[in-house]
Amino acid sequence: DTAAPLLRALADRFEVVDMRDAASAELLGTTTGVDDAFLSLGREKMTTPAQAWPDEPAPDVMLCVQSDMNHVGAGALAGAVLSTLREWRVKPEHVCVVEGIPRIDRDIYGLFEQQFPGVRFYPFADVWDRGLPVSAEQTWLTTRFHVHMAAAAAGASGVAFSISPDYYATKHRSLIELGSEWTLVDNFSEVPERPTAGGFDQETIASCGQAKLELAKAVYAPTS
Repeated sequence: DTAAPLLRALADRFEVVDMRDAASAELLGTTTGVDDAFLSLGREKMTTPAQAWPDEPAPDVMLCVQSDMNHVGAGALAGAVLSTLREWRVKPEHVCVVEGIPRIDRDIYGLFEQQFPGVRFYPFADVWDRGLPVSAEQTWLTTRFHVHMAAAAAGASGVAFSISPDYYATKHRSLIELGSEWTLVDNFSEVPERPTAGGFDQETIASCGQAKLELAKAVYAPTS
C-alpha cells in the first residue's frame, strides 16, 4: 500500500499503460486489458495430441508445475499434485509432464516420480518447436499463467495451483474472471474435484485478440 503513490507517479510517465487484472488497473486508474499472448491465441495452429503422440493414446492429464517463485514450498506443491492424481485415480501412463521452462518445470515431479512411475515427458524444446499439445478433452494441472491461458484457449479444463498469493493467484484469477472456468487451489490440504468442463469460448478469444491488436496498432502506428 505504501508504494501506491510511487507506482502511480511512474505510470503517469508512460503514454500507454495496460494492465491484465482489475485490481492493478484500479490502482493505476486505467482500464483492464489482457495479456499480449492474445495477439496470437486462436490465430496460430497448435500442436494436437494426435500429432504429438501419433502411435499411442494421448495423455488425459497434462502437468506443468514450477519450482521457481514458489512461496508454498516444493514439498507442499509436490504433495498436492500427487494427492490430486491419486484421488482422481489417474493412471501414470495417462499423464504427461510439460516443461514451460527447462529443468525448473521437472523438479516438482522429480520429488514424487518414484511413487508415480510411467509418466510421459514433453520437454521445452518440443514446446518451442511444435507448440503445446492441447485439446478440449484434456485436464491440465499447472502453476504457470501462460500455460493456463493457452490450454484454456484450446477448450481444456484445468486446475491452477496458487504458489504465490500476491503474484500468481492474481494472474490466475484474471483468467478465471475472463471466463476460463478453471479451479484455483490455494488450500493444498484439500483435493479439488476433477473438472468436467472449462476453457474460453471462441467469442472471448476473438474479442480479446481484437482488443489487443487494436492497442498494438495504436502503440506502433507511425507518427507524423
